[in-house]
Amino acid sequence: MNTPEHDKDFYGWAMQNASLLKQGRFSEADMDSIIEELEEMGGNNESQLINRLGVLIAHLMKWQFQPDLQGNSWSSTIKEQRHKIKRLIRKNPSLKPKIAEAIEEGFSD
Repeated sequence: MNTPEHDKDFYGWAMQNASLLKQGRFSEADMDSIIEELEEMGGNNESQLINRLGVLIAHLMKWQFQPDLQGNSWSSTIKEQRHKIKRLIRKNPSLKPKIAEAIEEGFSD
């Protein structure tokens, strides 16, 4: 089975295709793989939101239900996850409508 170029040398593949697109040589670019990579990049941002919300929810629950164990570590994690979630949404505002679904998924994790 042939290994796609982007799996052999992603950097080289990306730079070559970026150059082709800049030159308007669209028919020469690996459009199917470019589309696949862009979709995967978007999915990675959504996964990151779900994961960060899952960590935040877990620590908030620990904070609420195990008050005797509250410490700086939990507090720091809660602050860090809140900060990183806000930054992720600020940089990717189209994730905002997905927050409710991401909370459900993060909670179930």
